[in-house]
Amino acid sequence: MLGVEAADVIEAVGAEVSGLTTGDEVLTHPLPLRDQGAWAEWLVAPAVLVAGKPAAASWDIAGAFPVPALTADQALTDAAPTRPAAGCW
Repeated sequence: MLGVEAADVIEAVGAEVSGLTTGDEVLTHPLPLRDQGAWAEWLVAPAVLVAGKPAAASWDIAGAFPVPALTADQALTDAAPTRPAAGCW
């Protein structure tokens, strides 16, 4: 799905946000997209859905990374959950 992931520099943070600050380089896959998607001039993302951009990653890679990372996380969680279901062991 196009327009659902982003990477950029934080322009502002909410008063209750900790761990992120103006000027941080970040990437995100924010849902819901709040009516603008990631192609908008400004993007509002919940702090819990924002991750620091690895310094070694180019902006092109960082901008394309969130969806494959989320897909991999979902696949691994489904294929190898961290806790076995009751009665499996």
